Amino acid sequence: LVYNGTFIPRSGTFVFDSSIAKTITTAGTVPFNNLVMHTSYVVTIGASANRALSVGNKLEFIQGRINTRGATTRFVAVLGSMVRSGTGHVDGDLRFQIPTGPGKYVYPIGNGTNYTPATVAITGTGGVAGLYEIISNTRTISLTGSTLNTAQNIERQWDVFVPAGSNFDLQARTANLTFEFLNPADIRGGANPSQFETRRNTGGTWFFTTTGVRTSTTTQSTGYTNTVFNATSSYVVGPPGTLAFY
Repeated sequence: LVYNGTFIPRSGTFVFDSSIAKTITTAGTVPFNNLVMHTSYVVTIGASANRALSVGNKLEFIQGRINTRGATTRFVAVLGSMVRSGTGHVDGDLRFQIPTGPGKYVYPIGNGTNYTPATVAITGTGGVAGLYEIISNTRTISLTGSTLNTAQNIERQWDVFVPAGSNFDLQARTANLTFEFLNPADIRGGANPSQFETRRNTGGTWFFTTTGVRTSTTTQSTGYTNTVFNATSSYVVGPPGTLAFY
């Protein structure tokens, strides 16, 4: 699919259901009203910098992945809603328009064929609507200084930030983040998910978080306020280096 002119999405739905992999070569941002992924193949955004797909109403995954990875900035921006009625995800950079007020938003993201989503749950009123970005990556950040067990942990990180040009502001609201990992594929050293905690790295400095609900495949951290949630950060998961029992 080569996009070099003006594509007017109107109120229609565009479905990727091809039996072959596709690369979208864009001249900027390709706008869709509704976009449905219903293919067993990967749709890749072309390699040029600052290329994107924008979905004004609904992005639905029935099957298939959208690949935004590469050395240059490429992303999917969703201004309406996201639905994962089957399988599939964004492999790379996903930006979602979080509205004002409370809400719960699942980011259908992953790395390669691995589906490792993040969930944002916001309570309270007010705030400023805007795009909020989350990327799931194989962990590259060092755990040194995090106080997590460096031999037993999750081999994954989630990078979150407010992208350039977005007006998003949590303000007086409160946010929780839940990160989902693969069990056992992401677990190193026989780590026990019932002991997992989250750590936040912002600007090279590690910070403790407040642990919420744990399951065998998810760890929640709670109580983020405006300054913390709006900051560009990387989150990692694992048991603490020293366990305390009371």
